[in-house]
Amino acid sequence: GICPRVSSGAGRPRVPLCCGGVRGYMRVTDLEGSALDYWVARVINNDPAIADVMAQVAHYSTNWAAAGPIIERERIGILAIDGTDCWIAGKSPEAIDWSRRDARSPLVAAMRCFVKSKYGEEVPDGND
Repeated sequence: GICPRVSSGAGRPRVPLCCGGVRGYMRVTDLEGSALDYWVARVINNDPAIADVMAQVAHYSTNWAAAGPIIERERIGILAIDGTDCWIAGKSPEAIDWSRRDARSPLVAAMRCFVKSKYGEEVPDGND
């Protein structure tokens, strides 16, 4: 099965600017691929140029060797949703948003959790 998109509630959902979203921000739950890798690197090193290089090398959203130490250090729990291809993650059972089932891999769920722990629900759109 595929992971259904569940709205987080307040206001209209923010999506990347390229997709007609609200200028300037995108939801952490929409981050994937190189954009997610970049924001993981920004949590680790706030310098945009260094973070850009780190993301190109580490590929946190697909590389267990790069993401594993983060998951362990930050104590991020990852759970599969039975009967689906969906994963969720949180730093404690209370922190897991059970309504969000849009991560299609455990690493994407964990790395979104990591970025959200630093930046909250949204990050600047683009590599600001």
